[in-house]
Amino acid sequence: MSHSWHDSREAQWDALRAWGERDVVDRGGESLLWLDAASVSRDMPLERSLALLPLYLAGCSRLVTLAGPTFAERLWCVIEVFTFLYMGGSLDRVD
Repeated sequence: MSHSWHDSREAQWDALRAWGERDVVDRGGESLLWLDAASVSRDMPLERSLALLPLYLAGCSRLVTLAGPTFAERLWCVIEVFTFLYMGGSLDRVD
């Protein structure tokens, strides 16, 4: 899941919850989400975070984006989407 830390937390939570409910219906079960905040420390040097990003995203079957007002303005968000696509993802696998 990719999101901007600068967008409304409440709006992102509402969007994620709505996506999860649709996903249960569409896929017949719950999905497993990788949250960068749980495994990439914001205190980690940027070079290390960037080096690990392709590994994380190559293992994802889909990329969920909570694309609020600042999403496209945040370089890290753009890099996450680009890296997902570069590592073999496709636009039809971006929610």
